[in-house]
Amino acid sequence: MIAPNQDQGFDLEPLGEKPPASTSPRMLVPLFLVPLLIVAVVVGLFLGISALVGGEINAAELVQRVESGGFNDRWQAAGALADLAVRSPEELQDPALRNRIRRAFELAGNHNPELRQYLAKVMGILGDKEARPLFEQVIEEHLEARESGVALSRDPDQSGRVLIDCLVNLGRLGDPAGAELLLRLTNDEDAGIRKVVASALGDLHRNETERPAPTLAALRQLHEDPDAWVRMNAALSLAKLGQTDGVPTLEFMLNRSNLAQHGLSFPDNGEMTVGNHDPAYWPILYALVSLKHLGESSATVRESGPLLASLRQVADQDPNGELRSIAAELLESFESPTANNDAPGGELRDS
Repeated sequence: MIAPNQDQGFDLEPLGEKPPASTSPRMLVPLFLVPLLIVAVVVGLFLGISALVGGEINAAELVQRVESGGFNDRWQAAGALADLAVRSPEELQDPALRNRIRRAFELAGNHNPELRQYLAKVMGILGDKEARPLFEQVIEEHLEARESGVALSRDPDQSGRVLIDCLVNLGRLGDPAGAELLLRLTNDEDAGIRKVVASALGDLHRNETERPAPTLAALRQLHEDPDAWVRMNAALSLAKLGQTDGVPTLEFMLNRSNLAQHGLSFPDNGEMTVGNHDPAYWPILYALVSLKHLGESSATVRESGPLLASLRQVADQDPNGELRSIAAELLESFESPTANNDAPGGELRDS
């Protein structure tokens, strides 16, 4: 869901369906926005230069570069693979290629964390369930190192991002066997970990007809967490699983003042406008799409007076024109049974 200074962009997909391909974690995770924006630029340059000197690089060539290129060439090629997994996942369906990607992730160790980050994204985007043991091993290694005070790499922040990406993509795989580790971390002392777990649990079970009771109990517990961003992530995941417990929190997320009070920075120096930098966009958009999903099957949600008032405030007063439009459409769908029944479910993509 959301968190101040999220490390990567969000993507929004039709809730209740298979998550769309995206190279970034779905819920809010704090910390690493600027470094990963720089990474995105570098990967773009890598692809551009490659196109100039030799044409477009195919999947097999990218995997080869991941395996045998120089230090920077390897992780940049992995970033290009993540982009390819989003745009053309059919090019990465070859079991032999997937096996090589898993092997490259395993061999990367802790000396090239950027490489591991991007390969984790590739495997998560592809839903490669054979990657689950690899993710679990890396997560356990990081947790054990944290407990013993041992540094796994020269850059603790980069090492932390590897842990975050493995947790996020463990959920994205949609393998119920990954629930045991995620559930254990619902009581982790680090709120940043709990934020990611709250997100990953929603992804893990979203395609199952039956929602496992332990997961729902864990999400309800996280929805009562002292940290507001943990609560917001839990509310989004509960919505993904068709549960209305988090509706009050989703309503809370529609209010920019609430988000600002919990660490989301807003442009306030007169130089940056909502039009070119709106950190509240993603939290509010996620809340709107989650409410749309829940409202399609719950008259209680559609007819909630306080919620309708909050939606009306967004539709009439929010400084972001796109959010005003989406909120207005949602209000119309709540008021029109026909529109509500036929609504396809909004989508969000990384901007």
